[in-house]
Amino acid sequence: MMYSDELLARIKDANDIVDIVGSRVELNSNKACCPLHNEKTASFYVSSEEQYFHCFGCQASGDVIGFIQEYEGVDFPTAVEFLADKAGIEVVQTANTYQHLYTNEEKKTDFYYSNLTRNHNVINYLKSRGITGQSAARYKLGAHGDAVMFPIRDVRGRTLGFTKRFLNPVDDMPKSINSKDSEIFNKKKVVYGLYELKQQVRKPDNIIVVEGQIDAIKMHQAGFQNTVATLGTAITTEQLKLVFRYTNEIIICCDGDRAGRKATQRALLNALPLIKGKRIVYVAQLPEGKDPDDIVSENVDNMREILSNRISAFDGILLGYKIRSDRGVFESEYQQLEYLSKYTKMIKEPLLRELFISKISQITKIKEDKLDELMR
Repeated sequence: MMYSDELLARIKDANDIVDIVGSRVELNSNKACCPLHNEKTASFYVSSEEQYFHCFGCQASGDVIGFIQEYEGVDFPTAVEFLADKAGIEVVQTANTYQHLYTNEEKKTDFYYSNLTRNHNVINYLKSRGITGQSAARYKLGAHGDAVMFPIRDVRGRTLGFTKRFLNPVDDMPKSINSKDSEIFNKKKVVYGLYELKQQVRKPDNIIVVEGQIDAIKMHQAGFQNTVATLGTAITTEQLKLVFRYTNEIIICCDGDRAGRKATQRALLNALPLIKGKRIVYVAQLPEGKDPDDIVSENVDNMREILSNRISAFDGILLGYKIRSDRGVFESEYQQLEYLSKYTKMIKEPLLRELFISKISQITKIKEDKLDELMR
């Protein structure tokens, strides 16, 4: 993908590097500990005049696009499109190898959407789940035979693929399936509802991540417009990185059952390396057997209370540990430490690692220095 020099200049001019870096890293007089490698002495500088960053420790340097590439772990086109979207600048490429794929997916979206008004089974199903006509239009829900079609769109509104949810699955059929991975779609790297979120909330204070499309839509209807969903998979590192481009605070809100609790623990394991600077991850705990759709359908205020009582990622991990411990999963102290160690090793920030080890010490009664030694 190629971009004109004029376009790149406009994008850089519209995104002050001090603001972009400062929204992710705690700057003190434009100086900070480098967010690109572990250090305890600040050697990372941002120049307002030069619109440039440089680390005297790891030697990383570059402009605002380069910073987004390094910090977010994305390629050049993704960094360009992110900054362009943030500034409201339309991106025009000199060539797009995959345009025909986007065009094909858009044609499918229009076709399935046009089918919806003629498919009474799908309409009745959506009504039974409490999905309004306004939401069906906003998310461009469609129908294809005996199934609801959920178009999965990127932040620019381009359809990448679909989730097909069967109304009456038979035998061992799954309730839903996603499109096969392609050059433009990978279910582990996208989330559902990000485009719709951005149409309603330009700069969300936080983003809630739930497990399913219906949950996301119902949350949106209930006033929680800052909600996205995974695509039937555990929350991946790539999905968390994507969501972190648009907020510094993520709230993981998985279902209140055993599978949901396991999904939460996997999500936290993936999130730990990304918690740095101003980035925070919380866990919203749902009652046993409930999902977000259940909660907002029964009483929206209950969901507000659940979100206001969210706990930190560290406390979420330790809660998972306690549940397993109470069930007698661990047969020895070694197994307990082995379980907690896999989380500790994923923490990149030295101070956060020390904080987590302090919390572990409180519940295991093992001295912090001993834990530090055992968990390296």
